[in-house]
Amino acid sequence: MKKYYENNLEEFYKWFVGFVEGDGSFSVLKYGGKWYLSFQITQSIYNIKLLYWIKSVLKVGTMNIEKDSKKVTYRIRVREHLRDIIIPIFTKYTMYTSKEYDFNILRKSMEIINNPLLEIEEKDKLLSILKSSSTRPINYLPTIFQKSELISLSDSWVVGFWEAEGSFYILKKDEQRYVHTVGITQKLDLLVLEALKDKLNITPKIKFKIKHNFYSLETSNKRCIENINKFLKNKLIGVKSLEFRIWSRTLKFRNQPDKLLRVQTILRNLRSIRPDNENHGNLLISSWIYKNIQTNS
Repeated sequence: MKKYYENNLEEFYKWFVGFVEGDGSFSVLKYGGKWYLSFQITQSIYNIKLLYWIKSVLKVGTMNIEKDSKKVTYRIRVREHLRDIIIPIFTKYTMYTSKEYDFNILRKSMEIINNPLLEIEEKDKLLSILKSSSTRPINYLPTIFQKSELISLSDSWVVGFWEAEGSFYILKKDEQRYVHTVGITQKLDLLVLEALKDKLNITPKIKFKIKHNFYSLETSNKRCIENINKFLKNKLIGVKSLEFRIWSRTLKFRNQPDKLLRVQTILRNLRSIRPDNENHGNLLISSWIYKNIQTNS
């Protein structure tokens, strides 16, 4: 899929917007009397190769590895790169989540900074006013949902969003029943989950988890699982693709609780693997998976 997106940038941008709406952020900060604009994506070091790939496609940005927290951040701060690459992408390609609000703050800030008719003091005042309104309203409704009730998510956006937010796991129903399950959660964007529900033909209702204060779309329904498996097959790119591969290949173990219990353990332990760098990460993880699948299946 990497080659596909590299050769089809329109689809890459849709995928990229979906991924960012799951795990990315836009920020405007004032520090030491100066204004700083930033776009970033933070991932576990477990998924470092995906960020390096994004950087290679966009051809800008920096990588920062936080060894203590085992996190890696891909960041773009150069204003020209934000103006010429990031802002055009998110202006052209539809955003479906409330992160659109954060992006608009960044875009408007850039317009103020680049306005040649404004003096420095005027820019500072306007940026301060804009910054004071940068807290995203809880009830913010993305533009696309304001315009239409019938939302059609693009395949590439869904794959990117699922790459960031989706989960594949084995759910224990009782002592003798384990089932393949998929799930995705959102704190604010209920409408996105409803659109995903329609797109992927998921029949169970979206639930609100009061204890954790988020919406959850989850299913173990056999037909739904088959639909999602078919839709996502060979489309995921990062380490999520390895999780999906294990989950997908073990669908044949339905009604075999002992095997599914072992698969459940493999999926839970997968994220404990920490690649040393971007060149060896997938090799280490793939070797570990191969060893455990052979042992446990």
